[in-house]
Amino acid sequence: MWVMEFEPSGFAKKHSHKEEHYLYVLEGICELRSKDGSTSTAEAGDSIFVPACEEHEIVNSGDSVLRMLSLMPILKGATGRSTTPCD
Repeated sequence: MWVMEFEPSGFAKKHSHKEEHYLYVLEGICELRSKDGSTSTAEAGDSIFVPACEEHEIVNSGDSVLRMLSLMPILKGATGRSTTPCD
């Protein structure tokens, strides 16, 4: 589990990994963009589930800092310091 912070208009570029994860918004407004072009919006108190190997992009769509918790399992053989790429 770790805290992620994004300044206004900040983002985590499209990516995927073998770890599924939950995102919990502590403050701000998050837009989660999927490979198929669909979007989900979440604000403080909301959570989003991202399945394993689903390509996604996280964007701060608000005008203040976006602060989120990312909760992700550590897969067998991994260290938890990085994610495991999808094949």
